[in-house]
Amino acid sequence: MFVDVILPLPFSELFTYSVPEEMQQKMGPGHRVIVPFGSRKYYTGIVRRLHQDKPAHFEVKEIHSSLDSHPVVCEQQLELWEWISFYYLSPLGDVFKAALPPSMKPDGQKQKTAPRTETYLQLNEALDAATVAMLIGRAKKQHALLGNLKQYLSTNQLELVRKKDVTRFGNYSPSVLKGLLNKGVLLEQEMEMDRRPPEHDMEASRAPFPLNNVQQEALNAILDSFTRQSTCLLHGVTSSGKTEIYVHLVETFLAKGKQILYLVPEIALTTQLTRRLRSVFGNKMAIYHSRINDRERADIWQKMLSDEPYDIILGVRSSLFLPFRQLGLVIVDEEHETSYKQQDPAPRYHARDTAIMLGHIAGAKTLLGSATPSIESFHNARKGKYGLVTLNKRYSNLMMPEIVIHDTRDLRKRKKMKSLLTPGLIEEMKKALSNDEQTILFRNRRGFSAMVECAQCGWIPKCSRCDVAFTYHKKGNRLICHYCNTSHVLMTECPTCNQQSLKPLGQGTERLEEEVSLLFPDATVDRMDTDTTRGKKSLETIIHDFQENRIQILVGTQMLSKGLDFENVRVVGIISADSLLNHPDFRSHERGFQLMIQAAGRAGRKHRRGVVIIQSNDPHQPVYEFIRKNDFEAFYHSQLGERELFHYPPFYRLIRAVFRHKNGEQAEAAASRYANLLKQLLHERVLGPNIPVVGRVQNYHIREVLLKLENSLPTRQVRNLLKKAEKELRRDPRFRYMILYYDVDPV
Repeated sequence: MFVDVILPLPFSELFTYSVPEEMQQKMGPGHRVIVPFGSRKYYTGIVRRLHQDKPAHFEVKEIHSSLDSHPVVCEQQLELWEWISFYYLSPLGDVFKAALPPSMKPDGQKQKTAPRTETYLQLNEALDAATVAMLIGRAKKQHALLGNLKQYLSTNQLELVRKKDVTRFGNYSPSVLKGLLNKGVLLEQEMEMDRRPPEHDMEASRAPFPLNNVQQEALNAILDSFTRQSTCLLHGVTSSGKTEIYVHLVETFLAKGKQILYLVPEIALTTQLTRRLRSVFGNKMAIYHSRINDRERADIWQKMLSDEPYDIILGVRSSLFLPFRQLGLVIVDEEHETSYKQQDPAPRYHARDTAIMLGHIAGAKTLLGSATPSIESFHNARKGKYGLVTLNKRYSNLMMPEIVIHDTRDLRKRKKMKSLLTPGLIEEMKKALSNDEQTILFRNRRGFSAMVECAQCGWIPKCSRCDVAFTYHKKGNRLICHYCNTSHVLMTECPTCNQQSLKPLGQGTERLEEEVSLLFPDATVDRMDTDTTRGKKSLETIIHDFQENRIQILVGTQMLSKGLDFENVRVVGIISADSLLNHPDFRSHERGFQLMIQAAGRAGRKHRRGVVIIQSNDPHQPVYEFIRKNDFEAFYHSQLGERELFHYPPFYRLIRAVFRHKNGEQAEAAASRYANLLKQLLHERVLGPNIPVVGRVQNYHIREVLLKLENSLPTRQVRNLLKKAEKELRRDPRFRYMILYYDVDPV
């Protein structure tokens, strides 16, 4: 017997091994095996196929060992892996590497991870009451704790209690418990856990809230759409009650015995949604994202393979890889978000589109939801490829926020603006504070300032490894490269002219936080960006404190705009809004529109009407009028003509071929050769090679070749052409080890 194995290496090929006779009865697709590779290395691989076709041209090595008595990856998952590898032009081994938690891919000859255990306590049944009384003597606290413990065991009809549960007793202290253990009154016992992470222990406490008429009509329309199409787009304005519709939809599919995958783009959203969903679904749900540790991820994976899997998974894009057995519904909330696209490392897949394919493979339905859908999704819905359901009103008929555009150029010209904030925004913030209401300030750049410049000679400190200026972070007084994380302490004088004249230019969230704290010294100001949310619980703490009104003004980057629900926010300020629109990218206005509408949607969600102030140097750009009117349809049509004229999505597919090399001339030569090979076949569809905006990162020079392909071109044919050109390129010894990867449907 032979097996073809997927290895966690950047290859799409399967590798064939022979199966020792003693393993043949317990071998099948989806099993993990440890196999030799090369002269000395061992890897954990996944069996894809069993067969009896001995390879003719090489000697077959034997499997070293098997890790499983049952598959840990099901056929449905393997099909999805192969689709991701095929569509996104990514090695199958990279998909495997991304899919499984690291602890499930042990290196070398390590075997299964040790079982997870927990400490339990029990009464020493060998001691009678008199002996116990004698042993404890006059230790009143030990008597009290023992009495509590006996009552707990009796009430719950238990013989054992978890040690961690005893720590919650009112009269517990470590020394008291240690005294009972030392005297032999209590006994400790280590037991293997059921592999369910402890924070998942929460019973449901309420039924779903009843839907209003508008929400019920939307739910009925979604279910009706699912009778005709597998995918539906729910286009609902911010605060229209989409989440409660999702809850009722989940209930509907649970009643059919189906599992549900609920995808969100950011960990921040899982933080806020968890309590809301747990109150309805309790232990039926698990959370899956990178902030939970590797062991917890492996625990959830194993639980999903068990006879009692979780019914609901709430998570980010990596949740797509979990082993669902009865998947019935996939919800992709905030489907427009760029966070759904994996950038580095490979596979560079888009979770929204992969979710639709997962639904297709599993025979499940997929619901996409957003107040600002992507142009591609809305186009698919308008064409009839997806169902389309619209919610135009906020829940309880709350008014949409008033959106005001402030002309910062004019205000500066008239010397009215003496701060990063306009006088009108400052006044609205004062009103909010006086009414015990909150403010969110949105600035999509972290750090204190975008760069530092010498006022005397114009010198700007730049990263030696990347073609970018350092960002200045005042905390720690450091210059940091946001591409490679290289950092240095800010020097006291310019190294070019030796003058002490280095000044920060531009502003980020750190500088905005500092200025707001000076403007409002009596208010509690906090910041939410990548720098302040690195710790495991720091993000949850900020969100919780803001919800509890312990923070009056919250400054943050785009993570603040992503569907978070804060009921006491009345004022939202968007600082330097033009920076959201001025990227050299055909999607810049779409991204800016989405970010500003989403940020605006945080205002006035529960009480009186909110106000949103957008600060712009160029307030007469047409996009601001669409934002002011919250008119997605008009914005969509304004973009569509340009997209079609210049051959962009949704009318064309884009593929970027990216070349990276430490020698710039080598990268340029390889990209030029590759582009010329493709132009012979695809002609004007091939653009480049070009140098991207940041042309060097971590000492690697970057060149890009862009393909604009009609949607009608067969994917397999295009893939074959690209692979053929790459194979031809690799024949040149100069380019054999050139880094080349593909970014399909870049965002």
